[in-house]
Amino acid sequence: MSKVKAKVTCFIDNSLRNEGDEFEYNGPENGNVEILDGTEFEKTEVKVEDTPVAKQKWTPKNKTVASSAD
Repeated sequence: MSKVKAKVTCFIDNSLRNEGDEFEYNGPENGNVEILDGTEFEKTEVKVEDTPVAKQKWTPKNKTVASSAD
């Protein structure tokens, strides 16, 4: 865990952190905080999975042309 200081008001670890707050943080690199104790942020890889595209579950009905009853 790294001891960090908030640069701006931000929401980190389910808490609202005000500018100047010091707290322990063990997450990915964050531009809203600066490290105080000299340790590095943990390196994390973000895995993106391909999600299958849903097929259309319905078919559009045929458009009917309204005829005038003259």
